[in-house]
Amino acid sequence: MLFALFLLSYDSLPPLPDLSRISFPEPMLWIDTPGNTIDLTMYTGQCTDAIGALHYHNMHVSGSYTDRLNWDKLHYSTGKASVALGFPHLHLEPACAGIFMKHDDEYLCITPSLTFASTNPHSVIQGYIEYSFWKINSSKEIEAKTMFDIIFDRIQYKPQLLLPGVYINNHYTQACAVKFHIRNFHISALSPVSDYFPSPCFRIEYLLPAYRIAGEIRSGAVIKTLKDRFDPLIPLHYTTTNPTESLRVEVRISTALKLSDHAIKVDATYRDWYNLEVPSSYFVLREMLDVKDLFTDLSIHNRFDVGKLHVLNTVHGTYIWRDTSIPFRPRYTVVDTFTLEYAMVFSRVSIEYRTMQKGLDADLPAILLVQPSFGVRFRSLTFFGTIMNSTGADAQYYDGYPVPTRAFAGGIRFKTTF
Repeated sequence: MLFALFLLSYDSLPPLPDLSRISFPEPMLWIDTPGNTIDLTMYTGQCTDAIGALHYHNMHVSGSYTDRLNWDKLHYSTGKASVALGFPHLHLEPACAGIFMKHDDEYLCITPSLTFASTNPHSVIQGYIEYSFWKINSSKEIEAKTMFDIIFDRIQYKPQLLLPGVYINNHYTQACAVKFHIRNFHISALSPVSDYFPSPCFRIEYLLPAYRIAGEIRSGAVIKTLKDRFDPLIPLHYTTTNPTESLRVEVRISTALKLSDHAIKVDATYRDWYNLEVPSSYFVLREMLDVKDLFTDLSIHNRFDVGKLHVLNTVHGTYIWRDTSIPFRPRYTVVDTFTLEYAMVFSRVSIEYRTMQKGLDADLPAILLVQPSFGVRFRSLTFFGTIMNSTGADAQYYDGYPVPTRAFAGGIRFKTTF
């Protein structure tokens, strides 16, 4: 939806999943070529945001820009360019991406990468190589991720070998995983190659076109690159030294059901941590020992169509339990988004509620935010407006970062195929 951009810019929750387009993580055995499209969106008011994407034959260029210097001192820009090169039995896609953010600290990241896929009479081979060059203020760091994946698609049960690797803190760690596909069951196991790699891990999935249930158990180190951990919506002070978190055990169960335009997804995860990185004073991460938590997530998506009238509703709720208090983790969070579309006109209301949460210096009160949006479409153009925090609630997601009171914004979107 058009106004997903507003959630990405102003809501510190992860983006709401579009369960009507849910896809399961199975190997890509063919590659679709998108049509030639251009999609540009920009809005301004008490903030300025822009996002754009261009597909032209085998080239893709995208970028975004966010400027909220007038109320939370955030400047954030991203960009990516890639080109798909097709050869007999071989697909290559070199790309280069960049991130720039100024929010107390200054961050710059340049990431060249190469994705590849190859078919041969006995298997499908795919993978990627990605390097990230970081500069944080005056500090510099290089990190990398690699993946080599071979699928023996002509053998019974389609065995699959995966070799993921991570280079951080001047150290490269390698792991080995195997996966089997037995009708609707998909079974995978990760075995350690390095003592520092997040393993062992065992996962089993049962997949149908409209239903999925999966279970996973793992323990050991949890290694994430700075690019994996980086979140512009959270005012943390990131460093080029990546902390390593460690699990005694993690158990996860997830299920998803999709029936036509109606979908539901439920996730539940229990974790027992040896050590966990948490926010502390001045938004610096510190290590906390012996933490247990339970995270549950529920998403419901419904769509109803009656002639030119389209009604959409998405509810996303989370519940977090921990045996100790950690900043910026409310016990309950609910976001309900209701959209009406009729011919060229549409409107949307997003309601977010989160319970009281622990801050760095004091408890932050419960938050209730209402954000109405409206607009009109005419051929390739869409004109829209929105009011963030329309009720004027006095709210803070983080200490010293208040949500603006009744912030107005309006914009235009141009999308066409050529």
